[in-house]
Amino acid sequence: MPDEKNPLAPAVPYMEAEKSGNYTVTPEIADRWLQECNPKNRHLRYAQVDHYAEAMMRGEWELNGEPLIFTNTLLLCDGQHRLAACVMSELPLTTFIIFGVDPAFAHTIDVGIRRTGADQLSLLGHKNAHNLASTLHLLSIYLHDSSLGGLAARKGALTPAQRGQLLEQYPRIEKSVSFASARAKTLTSLAPTSQVAIFHFILSEKHSEEKVALFFEKLSTGAGLDVLDPILRYRNYIMGIRDKGHSPNPRIRLALLVKTWNAWNAGRSLRSLTWRTPSHPEESFPIIS
Repeated sequence: MPDEKNPLAPAVPYMEAEKSGNYTVTPEIADRWLQECNPKNRHLRYAQVDHYAEAMMRGEWELNGEPLIFTNTLLLCDGQHRLAACVMSELPLTTFIIFGVDPAFAHTIDVGIRRTGADQLSLLGHKNAHNLASTLHLLSIYLHDSSLGGLAARKGALTPAQRGQLLEQYPRIEKSVSFASARAKTLTSLAPTSQVAIFHFILSEKHSEEKVALFFEKLSTGAGLDVLDPILRYRNYIMGIRDKGHSPNPRIRLALLVKTWNAWNAGRSLRSLTWRTPSHPEESFPIIS
């Protein structure tokens, strides 16, 4: 029976027992708790619910010790997004549940800094964790879109399982991240480290490491370049924008980097380096050679 002191407490046996431990919550129970035990919680962030639900449907959700938390009057004070994802995915949720928190201290729950993808990778022993997390994000976009043009787009964060799958399937990505990270001081002004890393990775899948390394060395230093060299054209374009106090458009910058590589790889000189000019506003995103 529901607790007489708390009319919102549902008639679920283990809720009445108020015994903390691991439980399997069905979508039906999760929905009832959200309706009856969650009157004062923050508004749902539906993008987060979608993110959790998709992970559950892919079978990635793990029992990691992060609990649902109820007060001593059986009101939910942490876990509403996980419960909503349980309902959305129509799958049971196995989780640790803590009962008995004093309502007066409920406002102190879940106010810490959330662990980022970089934090998670660092805990697993990966080097250059911040750049690796960003590059894996770009790799997922590239694999989904089959186009470098999608790398400037925004996309939801990866789950830990998705990062693990990408690292297992594409282990050389870490080598590209190390390559880009080691040259960050000289290349960051020309392209973000994560874009250098993913570009290096894609090029290395198609061309020799020596040729790819030479391209980035010339891009980095700018030394000994002919006036019509594509690399010099790219450097001058980016530096010219930065000298004016502006930041290059990410999509244009990436398109021009692809054009630079394609021309340099083919041994062609360039008198100009442009993409989607007023005379060619519908120019398609260049394909890497």
